[in-house]
Order: sequence, then structure tokens, then C-alpha cells
Amino acid sequence: MQPVSVDLVVDEVPLEGAERISPADRIEVEGLETCDYLVYPVEAALADKLCGIVEVHGGRASSRVKDLVDIAVYANTATVDGSGFQSRLRREASARRIFLGDSFGLPKAWDALQARQYAKLCQRTGLPEALRNMEAASELAGRLLDPAIRGEAGGRHWNPEAREWE
Repeated sequence: MQPVSVDLVVDEVPLEGAERISPADRIEVEGLETCDYLVYPVEAALADKLCGIVEVHGGRASSRVKDLVDIAVYANTATVDGSGFQSRLRREASARRIFLGDSFGLPKAWDALQARQYAKLCQRTGLPEALRNMEAASELAGRLLDPAIRGEAGGRHWNPEAREWE
């Protein structure tokens, strides 16, 4: 037997708008029950990941480099509803009692170690080569996240092809 790692998260902000989907590549096995997936809305996932990067625990900066990778993937692939994202971000930050400031920035403690982790994590993502460094990802994340942080994303949508708000 191999050990199985489980990441159990209890969210303080109620999940709204979750969607139940059937996997496209489901394998049917006679006698084995199957389940659909509950898909977390991209706006909620982005709010969680942004707050996770910003949040400080016991005086220590976040170590959630994978969240920056995920934000870059979302920015490159997902349409985001600005009003929904802005609302969810406000509730998430309030529940965690964190201040987001005026703009996104990487934790000051992140250095070459986190940059190497970021590059390694990107290898399996399909992100363009130009986004496989932490500084480029941070700049793209800022373009996606800053309008919601400043309350300017309402009524707009993120266009992943153009990588900008419309």
C-alpha cells in the first residue's frame, strides 16, 4: 500500500455557483459506482489563491508558490466575471482578516528558491515559455487581480486570449 495525501479545506466563505459535471474521459466499470465532479467557480478559486499568497501565518510569508502557477494558468485560459470575482475577493479577504492593499505583489520573502519552485511547477502546465518565470507571472497576475483588488472589475470580464479586462 502507498500512502495517500489528502488536502482537506474548510472554507469560511460559502461556496456559491458550484457546477456538477461529468468527466469527459470517464471509464465505466461494471459494478463500480461513479460520481460527477463538483467544480469550484474560477472567481472563488482566484480569490482563494490570491488571499493564500498574501496571507501571513505566525509572522511567516506564504509558501504557496503553486497558487501563483494556478493564477497564471487561469489568466491564460479562463474567462473571469469581474463582478463575481470582486465580490468573492472582498468576502474571502474579510473572512481571513487580511488587507490586500492597492495591488498584487509577491511576498517580499520569495527569492531564488521560490523562483526555481515556480519554474519547476510550470513544466507540466502548458503555460507559454514566457510565463514560466516568476516575475512574468507576477506581472500577468497583477493585470488580472489588481482591478478586483481596487474595486474596478465590476461589469467587466477577463479575456484570456487578450490577457486583459474588457
